[in-house]
This record gives sequence, C-alpha cells and structure tokens, in this order.
Amino acid sequence: MGPASLIADKFATAKRAGSIITSLMRHGYHDLVIELRLDRFLPRGHRPETVAEEIRRLPQAARVRRTLEELGPTFIKIGQILSTRPDLVPQDWADEFRNLQSDLAPTPWGDMQALLKAEFGDRLDALFTRIEHEPLATASIGQVHRATLRSGEEVVIKALRPGIRETIHHDMEIFRGLAMMTDNYFAKRGYRPTEIVEQVSAELERETDLLIEAHNTERLARDFANDATVRFPRVFREASTESVLTLEYMDGVVLSRADVAMLPKETRRSFVETLTRAVFTQCLENGFFHADPHPGNLIVMQNGGVCFLDCGMTGRVDPHTAGLLADLTKSVVQGNLDEVIEASIALADSDVAATGSRGLRASVWRIIDQFRDTPLRDLRLGRMLRMFFDVLQRYELNCPADMLYLIKAISTAEGVAEQVDPTFDVIPHVRPHIERLMRRRYGIRAMRRRIERGMTGYARLIEEFPSQLRIVFGLIRQKKMTIHLEHDGIDRLTDTVDSASFNISVATLVASLIVSSSVLVLADSLDRELGWITAIAIIGYVSAGGFAMARTALALWGRIRRRM
Repeated sequence: MGPASLIADKFATAKRAGSIITSLMRHGYHDLVIELRLDRFLPRGHRPETVAEEIRRLPQAARVRRTLEELGPTFIKIGQILSTRPDLVPQDWADEFRNLQSDLAPTPWGDMQALLKAEFGDRLDALFTRIEHEPLATASIGQVHRATLRSGEEVVIKALRPGIRETIHHDMEIFRGLAMMTDNYFAKRGYRPTEIVEQVSAELERETDLLIEAHNTERLARDFANDATVRFPRVFREASTESVLTLEYMDGVVLSRADVAMLPKETRRSFVETLTRAVFTQCLENGFFHADPHPGNLIVMQNGGVCFLDCGMTGRVDPHTAGLLADLTKSVVQGNLDEVIEASIALADSDVAATGSRGLRASVWRIIDQFRDTPLRDLRLGRMLRMFFDVLQRYELNCPADMLYLIKAISTAEGVAEQVDPTFDVIPHVRPHIERLMRRRYGIRAMRRRIERGMTGYARLIEEFPSQLRIVFGLIRQKKMTIHLEHDGIDRLTDTVDSASFNISVATLVASLIVSSSVLVLADSLDRELGWITAIAIIGYVSAGGFAMARTALALWGRIRRRM
C-alpha cells in the first residue's frame, strides 16, 4: 500500500470512527464517550442530538443491539456472533443480540454482477446460463441468488457483498482501538473488550472465506452420505471462490418461513426425529457438527427429512472431550461431586485449583441433586450441560468455544423439536447416542484399548530408557547439562525467615539486658546504697527499651510500605 493509499485508508477509518462515536452518543452513551475522551474524534463543534425518550427507556442490552443495527453489516455480524458466545458477553446481551435483523436492503444487481465478473472473468457466461437478479435472501455480509448452470442443474449463488472485506477491515481497526480504551472500564463488569475483538476477528475471517464453508459442507455431507433423510447441499467447486459459493438448490421449505401448523403431522414428527438424530450423531459420535442449527438454517424436506444450510459455523469434539462428557454424565447420575467437578473443570480447560472453591462445589451439588439417580433414558443432556457451564462462567472459569457451540447445537435442536412438535419426546431418541457414548468410554472394548495403550506406553518407556539415559550421561560428561531448581515464593520465605531470626536476636538481646540490669540492681542493693553499679543497670534498662522501641518502629514501617 503506497503513501497516498495509506493516507486515504486512515482518513476513511477516522471518518467511520466519527460516525460510530456519534451513534454511541445518540443511543445514550454520552458518559462513556466523555469519560474515555472519545469525543475528540468528532468534527469540531459537532454534537449529536439528545437521546430520544424511547431509547432512554430501553434496557442497556437493547440499546446496544439498536446501536449495532444502526452501524451496519459488520456490527450486525459481530452481534450475531456474540449471540452464540455468552462466555464473552453477559447472558442478557447474548439473548438480545439474537434479535438482530439480518435481512438488510439488498445490494443492487449491478454491483453483484460486477463482483461475479471480477471473480470468474470470462468463465462467468460459461458457468451459468441464468442468474436471477432478485436475491432469494439477504444477510449482513452477503446475499443469495438463484441460478442455473450450463449443465442444467439448479443452484444458488451465495456471494459476499462488494467491498465487505474493506468495510470489516476499517470497522475492526476502530473496534480494536475502542476495545483497548474501554478494556479497564468494562473489566469491572466481568468481561474484556480486547478478548472479544480477537475472538470476533477470527470468526469474521472464517465467515468471509466461503471456501471454508464449502469444506465444512462437504465434510458433513460425507458423514451422512448413506442417510437419505439428512442432506447437505452439494458444492460446485468449479463455480466457487473465497467470495462466491455455488451450492445445489434444495427443494423444500425453510423452517423459519414455514407455517408449522400447516405441515402434516407425519411430516413434523419425521422432521424432528431426523433433526434430533442428526444433531446428536454429529455432536456425540462424528465429532464434527453444525454449530448453529436454528430454524433459518434448516429446510423441511418433502420426505420429512432435514437439510442443513449455512455450514460456516462448525464445532469439533475430539475423542478426549467425548470421554470427558461421558465422565460428567456418569458422575452426575451417580451423584459423585468430586468426579463431576473434576470432569467439568477438564471440559472447561480451567484451573484445577478452582475445584476447592466452596461456592463452586455448593452450586454444582445443587445441579447434581436434580439429576442424581436419573436413568439415562430420562436424561436431558443439553439442559444438564447448559446448567453446568452457566455455573462455571459464574465463577469466571472460561469455557472453550467448541464446548459452547456443542451446548448451543444440542439445546437449539431440542428447542426446535419442541417448537415444531410439542408432543415429541426427545429423550428416547437421544438415549441411544448417550448409551453409545458411555459404552465407548466404559465398555469392555474401551477398557481393553486403554489397558493395551497403557501397556504399550510402558513397554516403549522401558525400551527407550537405556538410550535416553546414555544421552543424559553424555550431556553431563560434556558439561552441557545443568539443573536449575526454582521455587515460586522462595524469596518471600527467605525474607520471612530472616525477619524471624532478627526478631529472635533482638528479643534475646533485650531480655539479656533486662536480666543483667536486674542482677546488678539486686547486687548493689545489698550495700543499701545506690552506687555506680546501679547507674550501669539503669543504662542497661534504657538500652533494652531503646532496642525494643526501634524494632517495633521498624516493623510498623515495613507494614506501611507493604500496603502502599
């Protein structure tokens, strides 16, 4: 980027910063703007109008949501991402951000056509025979058009809005600056804006690379290749780039646009059964899952099956995490508090020292009491996990994003099932997945595999021990190996020992002076006259008192300095 372009970029960022700060003040954040001296970025003499009474009466979370909507596509997308991350923002904010309106005004067809020509060049006409100008759907960072390939296949083109990456770049630069200035301000409220920025920035990078979504869609489709009732759109790689994703057109009804009451009862029952099975298979067996299966991303197929859309947000559950989920489930049912806390801390990847918190243990026990001795066939896994991680967050124990995505995916699927068919009992359809999870962790085969792995590890250790020992002795002979021992807090321990030794020495000296002086006074009193021996004794008493007072003064001064 040349000097002229760099200057233009800085001016564009500064102009955008002014509009953001103006919007903050318009929605009632005057005190925050003035306290952080953000008003200096506004044009000279410019102050927004007073806050409307309607906005003033809104809760803080609703005001933030209105601000994000006013600031446009990037901030709307940021809010939508945060709605799935209650570990980064308060729960009431996450709930409010789910109401963000993503159906924005569509980008004019001329601009979208220019983007497609820039992406495909001369291949555009060779790839498509028809592209509908009116979008099927619009979102914060892109929109969808229906089209037909030269092969005659009906497809949809998902394309990013022109210039959206540049807009995100400017907005994230401003967002980073605001986060740095407000970090201490919001730290008192339990979360850090700088951490939010980094998490959101990483998510936006994934969201604006449509080839990542293409890869996710293909992988999920492979996992259900033999299941005709669970579908993912086919990806047309030859007609896809980082900014354009061409997918198979799926014939069905998007659940968010469907009148559920008008669907046949058999279709509704088949749909919720398939959805529940698909989500729990992804989460607990395949280890790779669609992290946002809300009604807008689900199509009700004609055969009662389900098609998942928008696979940009996915999560992963590795075998170790799946084992910890099994540990947590078993320990809850058995009512073993220590094992439940240990598994929860491990799942949250948090500090083991937190297990000793009396408040945490009491909160976890209240949850266990609700599920203790519950048969697996009656266990609501999504509800149980959500309750546990709510407790962990309350005690400021961070939860990895993938675990939150897992809880969200399971809870969302359970909620959609209840919405579509209130008479549907999700538990019998979930039980086989939980039972298979438990068998993989505690079954005879699992125990045999763990024993085999342990024995193999010990055998390898014994086999490699002599060679490793030769290496160590070789390093010692060559004087290339040193042992450095470090003990945290040893300086404090040394200071404490030195101080105690000094106190004992002073106390011994003072006691000796007092005893010696008393002996001298007693000896001199035998002559019934106070002579020069008594004078020496008095000097001893005075000296003892002086030493004692000096040591007391030094101790008080040390305490004052430590508190300063």
